[in-house]
Amino acid sequence: MKPYRNAALFIGSLLALVIVSAGEGFTAEYVVFLVVAGLGVLVVSLLVLKALLDDKAGR
Repeated sequence: MKPYRNAALFIGSLLALVIVSAGEGFTAEYVVFLVVAGLGVLVVSLLVLKALLDDKAGR
């Protein structure tokens, strides 16, 4: 499997987790989780972009 497909699955899992837990209210832990998850999505998205650019450069 290509790295960006793994990253897409990871991002989808994070989004599903946030959607499922959204109805429980906002606690400090939930806000920290959202911040960390957002940073994780940003990092994974940048890695996906780098992998795609490297893949295009290699062709």
